[in-house]
Amino acid sequence: MESKKPLVLSRWLATVLLSLLAVACSNSPSSTLVRFQPMRSDWFSSPPQQLRPVQMEELKVAAGQGNAHAQARLGEHYHYGEGVPQNRKEAARWWKLAADQGHPDAQFRLGALFSGGSGVSQHYGKAVKWWRLAADQGHPDAQNSLGVSYFRGKGVPQNYWEAVKWWRLAADQGQVPAQYFLGWSYHSGIGVPRSWEEANRWWELAAWQGHAHSQYELGWAYYFGRGVRQSYGEAYVWFSVAEANGFDDVWGQRDKARQRLSRAALASAQEESKRRFNAIAERQSTAGTATPTGTAPSNTSRPLHEDAGTLWFTGTIGVGDVQRLEARIRQGGISTVALDSTGGSLSEAMAIGRLIRTHLLQTSVPDHSKCYSACVIAFVGGVERTSVGPLGIHSFYSEHLIGSRNFRYASAVYDTASEGLEAYLREMRIPLDLLDHMKRVSHEDMEILTAEQRQEYFLEGIDPVYRQTHSR
Repeated sequence: MESKKPLVLSRWLATVLLSLLAVACSNSPSSTLVRFQPMRSDWFSSPPQQLRPVQMEELKVAAGQGNAHAQARLGEHYHYGEGVPQNRKEAARWWKLAADQGHPDAQFRLGALFSGGSGVSQHYGKAVKWWRLAADQGHPDAQNSLGVSYFRGKGVPQNYWEAVKWWRLAADQGQVPAQYFLGWSYHSGIGVPRSWEEANRWWELAAWQGHAHSQYELGWAYYFGRGVRQSYGEAYVWFSVAEANGFDDVWGQRDKARQRLSRAALASAQEESKRRFNAIAERQSTAGTATPTGTAPSNTSRPLHEDAGTLWFTGTIGVGDVQRLEARIRQGGISTVALDSTGGSLSEAMAIGRLIRTHLLQTSVPDHSKCYSACVIAFVGGVERTSVGPLGIHSFYSEHLIGSRNFRYASAVYDTASEGLEAYLREMRIPLDLLDHMKRVSHEDMEILTAEQRQEYFLEGIDPVYRQTHSR
């Protein structure tokens, strides 16, 4: 057994260093960890949707008048060259204006530009400055980026303890790479006292969110009995799930575990592998940030904004958002939930929609705002719905499955999500034609619904039952 330790240590160091490099370059299409994000992060994952000329002019006017949300959106368009000539310097200028007003997404994006030297001169110190400002507002990706910066000593003195501090904050919000890195920190004893039990706990959180590398590391833990009771059967299960999830078992550990099992034990482990594989697929279909029961993290650090009875929800929809909204709504005085979001967790969006319907609240997408993807699912929860800003739809998906070539697993995720969403739309009395339309639009695209389509799918107007029960 002792002869294996140098090999295992080398594997760990190589894996983590490569993973950290991938995270540091997460604005690159080749980044291997982008697919492991727990929720869709639209900062660099896809270009903004095309605007009509009049909409672009309105956006520019709003941005010129100092609207931080408009400035951040205009920065997106310049970054990708969508509707305007691509100009990374202009993107940086508009994100800087929004970031100076405290816009956390713009702060994170600006930090990424400085880290990669895109549109600005590369400057790790400035990258850290903007990431820290966003991280202090509870931005999980910025917190993870700070952790990477401290681990690598880029822009700040190398400090493993600070790296762990920021990874923990991000991991508590369900940021999967941070959960993986935190598990590695506990396993290796870097930045924290070594604890295989804690390492396994964080890996399990990530593993149940579909993170193949964490699944594989749990297999190693059970194979060697590190922090858990040694079990070749359980090791075989996690190795199998990881491999089915696209992880390349270059060390052949699943076969080694299989050779240790009796015929009966192997049959049992194979059956459990299928069951667990499907269970994780189901979790992924119902929550982009799914975690085991009782361990779901909270996004309570992100502030909510109010204006004369309107509660604003902005940014990506993530785990814990429904609890934050419910806590405020229960205090009273809220009649409308205004949305400005590019989407996120499907299950959380449905929970938000049900919360809005339970309290008989209206929903709106104001001018210079947008409601895309999962945001539309939350929007339909309103008993009265109005939208001035665009509504965009596409097929639902799990970020970590993109490019995985794992058709069987992806099919299980997709079909389960479809069934859950169909039941939700029936509950909200929304025509199922909307679901059919969503399925026809690639997850890589975003179709902006026309005024006629909004009416056809009953996305605007008053719920018929609410009209009957509350008419004068």
